[in-house]
Parts: sequence; C-alpha cells; structure tokens
Amino acid sequence: MLKKIITISILTFFSHTAFAEEAADKAEFKKLYAEFNELFATPTNINTIIDVAERVYGIAPYAYGEDSKQYAVVTYNLAVVYDEKGGDGNRSFGLQNTPEIRAIELYKLYFSRLEKLETEYNQSHIEQYLKYITADAKYNRFRSNDRSSRELLKIAQSIDLPAVDLAELCFTLGDLRIEAKHRNQSKYFYQTAYDALKSSDEKNHQLLGSSAQILASYESASGNNSKAETYLLEASSVFNSQPEIDNEKLMTLYAALERLYISMGNDNDAKIYNEKLLELSSTSK
Repeated sequence: MLKKIITISILTFFSHTAFAEEAADKAEFKKLYAEFNELFATPTNINTIIDVAERVYGIAPYAYGEDSKQYAVVTYNLAVVYDEKGGDGNRSFGLQNTPEIRAIELYKLYFSRLEKLETEYNQSHIEQYLKYITADAKYNRFRSNDRSSRELLKIAQSIDLPAVDLAELCFTLGDLRIEAKHRNQSKYFYQTAYDALKSSDEKNHQLLGSSAQILASYESASGNNSKAETYLLEASSVFNSQPEIDNEKLMTLYAALERLYISMGNDNDAKIYNEKLLELSSTSK
C-alpha cells in the first residue's frame, strides 16, 4: 500500500513539474513572440530580429509541441527574416548566400508542417508559398524545378481564385521559371493563365492578350506557324479593345506578325503589318 502511495506521489510530482515547465515555456514564448513582433514592425538591425526569432523558434516545440500551429507559424516567421537578410536571393561573387539557404529550408519545412496539420489553404498561404518559390528560383536557379510551382497552382485552383488573380499568379510563376533558366517549364504557366481567362468573363483582359502573345512565341519556335498566327491575331484583337491603347505593346506585336508572315512567305500580310508599324511609329513620336 505504501509503495502504491509513493508511486502515485512520484507520478503526481512529475506531472506537476511537467505542467509547471510547460506553463513557463508558454510564458517565455509569449514574451519573446511579442518582442519579435515589436522588432519586426519597426526598422532595426536584421540580426537582432533573427536572434529573437531563433529563440522563439527554439522554445515553440516545448511550449506547444512539434505538431502545433504555433511551431509552424514561427517557422515561417524565421524563414521570412532570413529571406530578408538574404536580400534578392542571388549569390554574390560566387559565394553562397547562407541566409537564403536557411530561408529556403525553413519555407519548405513550414509547408510540410502545414501538411501535417491538414491545413485548409487560403489566399495568405498562396502569398507565403510564392515567397518560398521566389527565393528558391532566384537562389537555386537552374537547380530548381517547377514541382513547387505546380503545387502552388493546384492550391490556388482549389480555393477558386478569380480568373484574373490566377492568371497574374501564373505569369509570376512563368517569369520565375524563365529567370531560373528553365524556359521550357514556363509554357505550362502561361498556358494555364490563357485557359483560365478564356473560360471566364475576362476574354478581353490584357493578360489574355499577353499570354496569347507569349504562347505564340513558343509555337513559332516549334515551327507551328499557323498556331502562332492564331495566338498573335487574338492578342492583337485584345490589345486593340483596351480603353487605353498601348502603342509599344502593339508595335512589338505587329513586328512579330510581320516576321511570322515573312517566314511563312506571305508577303502581302507582312506588308500590311509593316505599314501598321510605320503608322504607329509616326504617331508615337
């Protein structure tokens, strides 16, 4: 009986001790997190912010557990401050950008933690994911791939983003693939932007014209002149329907049509677009 009482007392003691430690960790977490928010909201030395963010990150799993929302959030916060220290994400003079490497690792870890938490994604997660993809593309460049970009696109489609917002996201992702020296991977994103706008009420949106013009360049490079012509003529229709006509865009487009018709041996249409170019050039002066 005495042994049983002693055992219960020991268990109770450890239970109270663990509870007290957890409460102390939570109090410390809240104090440090408030300090981080205050530092982050006002201009200060980035290393000071990182130091506090690292301390918040270190205590979070003890205060709330490794599979907690709080731990996920401070993982993202730490990624953001390392990303800020990393600057534009590029290596300088061939040296490694250590803060950017750390930021990319933390972004990746953040989204794996959201997956574990079975998070329901929203607009803010799209903006966060884009930070991760941007850092990865700018730093790793040709060593990066489009898997995370396609995953982000799936998330965006799952929350039914408006067609224009989806198209803008696709353009950003496509441009990042080009910046990462993976032009062949970018076509998918411009095509998705085009398809989203074509199946919406935004058939005259300038992004539809821009995506059609870009897709024409891919088709032309592949020798699909007929398809390239269709895209370019659609882009011309869209650009000419805008309330404010962008002469520079039209001149680029007409030059592309002129070149295309010359390559197709269609001198008459090539001449038409050459004349359109001359007309725009004279009005732009």
